[in-house]
Amino acid sequence: PSILHRLARHLQDRGETVGPLRSVITTSEMLFPRQRATIAEVFRAPVFDMYGCNEPNLVTAECDRHDGYHVAMEACLVEVVDAAGRPLPDGEVGRILATGLHNRSMIFLRYDTGDLGALDRTPCACGRGLVRIRNLQGRSRDFLRARDGRLIHGVAMNETVLKHGWVERYQAIQEDAARLRIVLSVLDDASPDRLDALRADVAALTGLEIALEPGGVFERTSGAKARVIISRLENDERS
Repeated sequence: PSILHRLARHLQDRGETVGPLRSVITTSEMLFPRQRATIAEVFRAPVFDMYGCNEPNLVTAECDRHDGYHVAMEACLVEVVDAAGRPLPDGEVGRILATGLHNRSMIFLRYDTGDLGALDRTPCACGRGLVRIRNLQGRSRDFLRARDGRLIHGVAMNETVLKHGWVERYQAIQEDAARLRIVLSVLDDASPDRLDALRADVAALTGLEIALEPGGVFERTSGAKARVIISRLENDERS
């Protein structure tokens, strides 16, 4: 999504659009609402997000209702469990485990994807009878550590940062136990007053020293993914 969004913004700056296309499919990273809107506008097509994991052959995708991710149940069995590996009731967020049904060379049973989400077995309005994953919250390791030791999930950061409508997307990088650096892509002017308000909100959530970098460069993994949360804390039990 981040790379496709950069292309869409480039086309916007040139006053160009593409298509219309039948659809645009995104995967590999969290898709932010403003990214979805920009991509759909520039490519003149609906955006469908996918989530999956290669090892257990887990494949899920949105339908045209964009109400959760349908699981390809003929290829993979999906469970959501608590920290002890016990199944959770539908609707409760927990660790996503997946068992591939087709790999006869190296079988993975209850493979821990490292992601968090909830199962929904209620019928989708699209008519498909597939189980859905909802409340997909990204990697279970995508946490920041507050100054008082609390773990803060990326979902809480999303709610805190993205409520500021001038922020398009962000990347939070915890440098150490006291400092948090936030790289920002902004929709319009990041005035001092706006930055101060955002800094105050994140500081209230985390208790950390906050450095904001509007227009900064997003760090990417070796696979070119831009993770939303990056922690450099040493001896972190979640890493």
